Amino acid sequence: MTSEIEKRRHPRITADWPVIVLASRQSIGGTVKNISISGASIYCLTDPGLDEPFRIVIKAPPREQALIVTAEPTWARTSNGTGNISSCEIGVRFSRYSSGDLHFLFKAVIDHLKST
Repeated sequence: MTSEIEKRRHPRITADWPVIVLASRQSIGGTVKNISISGASIYCLTDPGLDEPFRIVIKAPPREQALIVTAEPTWARTSNGTGNISSCEIGVRFSRYSSGDLHFLFKAVIDHLKST
């Protein structure tokens, strides 16, 4: 049995946060499945077909103000579900966010890790 070596620089936490992916020609709703201060995994029902930086708006409870982050796609997986329903998971690397958003993410990760 082989073990996977964690290559990420920052720890990730599981999440279930609503997100809107703002691509150049479309806006797509989805869910953040896991997140760190440097990136996230986003689940969408539609593949946004991203190959350039884009913005995402994340509603992370309990914060009232949404996080607005510029991100770069690092990988994507699509799968065909039942009927005509497909899904997409996108790995993103954050390239620009405010210092307030960074502080919130850092605190959310630390608090989650302390509670587990």
